[in-house]
Amino acid sequence: MGTVRMLLRRSFQMATVAALAFLAFAVPGATAAQAAVPAVPHTAVPAVAHSVAPALTTVCANQPFPAGYIVTAAATTGLSSPCQGFLQYTIALPTNGAHACAVGAAEIPAGWVITGSSVVAQPQCAGEYATDTINQPYNGIQACLGSTFPSPYVLTAITSGNYAPCDGQAMTLTQQYAGIVACANTAVWTDWVVTAVSSGSACAGYGLETLDPAYDGIVACGQGPNPAGYVITENWTTSNGCGLDQGLKYNLPYNGIHACGDSTLPTGWYVTSTYADSLCGLFQGETLQS
Repeated sequence: MGTVRMLLRRSFQMATVAALAFLAFAVPGATAAQAAVPAVPHTAVPAVAHSVAPALTTVCANQPFPAGYIVTAAATTGLSSPCQGFLQYTIALPTNGAHACAVGAAEIPAGWVITGSSVVAQPQCAGEYATDTINQPYNGIQACLGSTFPSPYVLTAITSGNYAPCDGQAMTLTQQYAGIVACANTAVWTDWVVTAVSSGSACAGYGLETLDPAYDGIVACGQGPNPAGYVITENWTTSNGCGLDQGLKYNLPYNGIHACGDSTLPTGWYVTSTYADSLCGLFQGETLQS
C-alpha cells in the first residue's frame, strides 16, 4: 500500500511539473513569475522644476506700473500695437548707476537715492523725460537735494552752489547715531527726537538739529513727530538748547500716569480723567489707562 501511495505522489508531481512547463510556453512571463524576483533598486526621480514667471521687461503707460521697477527706456507705439498708442516702457530692477527715465508713475524704489539728473528730455526716454541716476546709499554719499532717502540715513550737509551731476544742489547722507548733528530739514525717523537746535553753514541756510534715540524721561525739542509708544508728561514754552521751540518730556506710559493733552496716545491707551496741570503748560492734564 505504501508503494502505491509513493507511485501516486510521484505521478501527481510529474503531472504538476508538466502542466507548469506547458504554461511557461503558453503564457509569456509565466516562468519568470514562478522564480524569485530580485529587488529592483529605487531610482531617484528628478524633481520637476517649477516654471518661474519671467521678469517683466515692458509695460504700457496705461497699465499699472509694477512696484520695485524703474523705466530704462520709453518708446512711442501705434494704435494697432499692444499699447494702443500709449508709450511702451522698458523696465528693469534697479542697479547701482542705472539711468531711470523720470516717469511720474515710476517712483524711485525704496532704498535707492538719486545721485544725478539730466535737465533735458533724453532720446531713450521717448524724448519726453529726463533721466535720474540712482544708487544705494552709503555713509557720505552725495545725493541730489530733494531725493527721497531711507532710514537710518539723515541729511548732514547741503552744497551752497550747483553740484554738476544733479544740475542743482546736493545733500550729504550719513547713518544716524546718538548725538548726530543733522540739517533741520532732514527726516526724523521713528523713535528718534530732536534734543537741541543750533545754527551753522553746513546746511546752506537751514538750521541744525541734534538727534538722539528716545528713552524713558528724555527731554526733547518740540520738533518732529512724537516717538512711538511714548507720552508727553511735561511741557515748557521754551527749553534750554531748543531755541524758540518748546521743550517736551517723554515717558513710557503706565496705568494711572499723568500725561499732557498734546500726547499722541499709544494704541490701547485711553483717558480716564482730565484736570488742570501746570506741568503741561497750555495743555490739560490727562490720566491714562490701558
